[in-house]
Amino acid sequence: MIIKKFGFGNSKEAFILDELKENLNIIFSDDNNKGKTICLQSLFFSLGNNPIFPESFNYKEYYHYVVVKTNKKTIEIIRKENTFCTIADGAFRFFSSQAEFKLFFSENIYPLPEILHKDRIKKPDLELFHQLNFVGQDKRNTSTIFNTGFYSKSDFVNLLYSVVGIYGIEGNSDDRNKLTSEISGIKEKIKKLNKEIERLDKNSKILENVKLSMSRNSFTILEEQIEKTNKETSELTKERNKFLRQKTNNTNLIKELKSLNRNLDLGKVQCLDCGSLNINYKVRNISFDISNKGVRDSIIKSIENDTNIIIEELERVESDIEENKQKVDELLEDSTPEARDYFLFKGEVVESGKLDKEIKSLQEELRSKESILEKNKNFNIEVKEKQNSFMNSLIEEMNRIYKLVDPIGKLTFRDLFTKRNENYSGSSEQEFYFSKTLAVAKLTGHGLPIVIDSFRDRELSTEKEIKMLEIFERIDNQVIITSTLKKEEYNEAGRYQSYKDVLAIDFSQIEPFKILSQNVSGRFIEILKEFNILIDE
Repeated sequence: MIIKKFGFGNSKEAFILDELKENLNIIFSDDNNKGKTICLQSLFFSLGNNPIFPESFNYKEYYHYVVVKTNKKTIEIIRKENTFCTIADGAFRFFSSQAEFKLFFSENIYPLPEILHKDRIKKPDLELFHQLNFVGQDKRNTSTIFNTGFYSKSDFVNLLYSVVGIYGIEGNSDDRNKLTSEISGIKEKIKKLNKEIERLDKNSKILENVKLSMSRNSFTILEEQIEKTNKETSELTKERNKFLRQKTNNTNLIKELKSLNRNLDLGKVQCLDCGSLNINYKVRNISFDISNKGVRDSIIKSIENDTNIIIEELERVESDIEENKQKVDELLEDSTPEARDYFLFKGEVVESGKLDKEIKSLQEELRSKESILEKNKNFNIEVKEKQNSFMNSLIEEMNRIYKLVDPIGKLTFRDLFTKRNENYSGSSEQEFYFSKTLAVAKLTGHGLPIVIDSFRDRELSTEKEIKMLEIFERIDNQVIITSTLKKEEYNEAGRYQSYKDVLAIDFSQIEPFKILSQNVSGRFIEILKEFNILIDE
């Protein structure tokens, strides 16, 4: 993947950086606040990243633009807030959410691997994926990932394993010891509650079924299987309803646009207020001029393509729902009459008292923790060995790269992240991220552009910087870095231009906080017109 050019703006002001080289690109200036960081933040925002702009910059007022080149095609992308438009091979498409764009990204730009996240197998969101190759300036913490919250560093590790084909569940002895202790406590609570229930005078049938629900016998496995299947069916039903709504909306929209085609064939559609023949079609925050038949046809085709994807997903979900129903029927058919009676009577048992509800909740928690513990214990040894081997090689490569930069350096990397109380700063932080990012690129072979913001701002010596640049020049990945030089360094003749394969881009002449220019807005408007986006000029 290669980034060809990128920019952001609106009808009043804009910035465009084009003709990037496929190897090393350095964006530099003699001072801060020239817009280098916002440029890279906009670049990755265009590629589906979560907004990480400073509060002083109202990113929602602007369109964010990028052109990427893959092995198969060149793709143009425009994003405003959470709406995306793309042009690839002359085909126009738009997406009304990050989730929809993620699917396009995976199919057309880079195939996203699957990871296990919060007990669910899914493709990682782009905010996690982009951390494979992007080191931002803000919120750096060598003990964890950027923007922790929804994702954690274990998710990033699992992403690495998945990229290289050794995906699996990561566990450790501390996790197992904690789970074992929690399981013992839950069992003790269930035991006490069971004794309390036995003293209650209930209907014999209810009591019999309550005891059944309390017993750790053959019914427990069957109960777990049925509850798990019913839970999956419930989630699938919600998913199906969502797809049905999307399909209906798309169908109605296509009817409206095709109806507009027929109206224009018969005569003109004219605004009663101003008499204009132009027709504005608005998708959330982006407006398109659809008075041109070619534009309308492109939008209809895009909606039809999205509808086909929705139909495929509907078929998959409905097939899974039917399969789950058959699975429950087969489980009940193969069980004993007593078991069938139990599950038919279970609803009444659950409502029979607060103690029963409490035990049910505890049993569910117990089964969940026992399942996780069992998976950790029975984790495929061969896969675990491959994961350990990969991680050891990754750490070894980090240390090798570090020594190339700083042969007498005293750091020794022992993990992909530092301990919580061992956060690096200054030049050590820069060396850590440099070594880690390049090691990840080499060991995974991801082929993505390596982008590092604020590459030169953290007390990095000139000698180390030169060694890093020489390493960048030798790798196959495209590299985009930003650098802020001291006055005396900037005044050196050809600070970066002396490197034969480097594209040096000087931002020094830009006024502080004035990266956007009125002089560039005309070019940016022409880009928006390529997407048939209407904008007030």
